[in-house]
Amino acid sequence: MAYERLLGDAIDGDATLFARRDAVEESWRVVDPVLDDATPVYAYAPGSWGPGEGERIGPPGGWSEPG
Repeated sequence: MAYERLLGDAIDGDATLFARRDAVEESWRVVDPVLDDATPVYAYAPGSWGPGEGERIGPPGGWSEPG
């Protein structure tokens, strides 16, 4: 039903439901740098506390099990 309305509006020349080009380009200007700045994935041994790179965000003295 929604596509039917969208296609009908496009055929009729009603641009109400369509984003303007400048709005789309501005959205990409904001979002694109975030998408390009991917967080790297680090491998680590099963059963370990994770990759060594995680130590830079851990608490002083490292992580420990509760108790």
